[in-house]
Amino acid sequence: MYCKNCGAQYTAQDRFCQSCGAPVEVQQQPQQMPPLQQQPPLQQNQYAPMNQQMMMPPKKKHTGLKVFLAFIIIIGLAVGAFLIFKPNIRLFGPKNLGVKYTQMDYQSALAKTGINISFNGLTGQALQDFKDDSKNQELNIEDYNWEFSDYQQRTFTLSPQEATALLNEIAPDFFWFDDVQVKINPDGTMEGSSRLNVDKILDELFPDLKDEIPSELSTLLPSSVNIYSSGTVSIQNNQLTGNPDVFKIGPVNLPEEYMTDESIEIMGDVFSRIYTIIPGLEIYSLGSDANGNFVFDGLIPQTVNVAPKY
Repeated sequence: MYCKNCGAQYTAQDRFCQSCGAPVEVQQQPQQMPPLQQQPPLQQNQYAPMNQQMMMPPKKKHTGLKVFLAFIIIIGLAVGAFLIFKPNIRLFGPKNLGVKYTQMDYQSALAKTGINISFNGLTGQALQDFKDDSKNQELNIEDYNWEFSDYQQRTFTLSPQEATALLNEIAPDFFWFDDVQVKINPDGTMEGSSRLNVDKILDELFPDLKDEIPSELSTLLPSSVNIYSSGTVSIQNNQLTGNPDVFKIGPVNLPEEYMTDESIEIMGDVFSRIYTIIPGLEIYSLGSDANGNFVFDGLIPQTVNVAPKY
């Protein structure tokens, strides 16, 4: 390297020219950059798919003794009512609570829930026409694929007419109850009346319990039976609780010795299968208000697609 002032040569260690004393340019050594450390790939949040399929109760499942005994008591009452009133059992429908509804009540209730239903590609009026044409047709839940999606929290109130309409009209060919009526009395108690399809509900909701019914009882079971209940009922966080004053299977009252808190809790666990069969459904609260309306708050699917498996 040479001095720009006098042209004398200097070394890399020199800071001034040894000949003329002028400062010299220092050549800086290039800095070695440390090797880049490989960063782990960013983790993407994984979300479970929103589409959920209906979960059917297992065919074989260990059932607690208390649950089984409570179920047998109900079955026994159904058989007793059938044998005692067999000649006239088809002549009488469920108890009439005086609740009548219109198609407008159903459409209003459905709009409040926000649920959109597609059955084999049919929606809206086309689906309603299909239901009207297929009244009294019984369809098996297990023969269809059920897809639930777009879960949202919904809070709404339903009048007795709207609630009755929703229970009767939303899936009549699949439901286990016919001729449903529900109402709230001025004292806050609830009444419910319907005809229960015994064969269908045993096959689809209680297969584990059905297998344990003694053959002496199962052969005597009616295919359907009227049921009626009155009392206080509520659901909190998917847990059904109540204090029924009356519970009738046909014209037979459930004896008072079986209306204990423990028995009611056991029956609540059994009957909760009716709504927990829908995967992901969360009923935060279900009760009533001072105006005689049903009040619902929960997480429910907004889209339901039903299509045959075959």
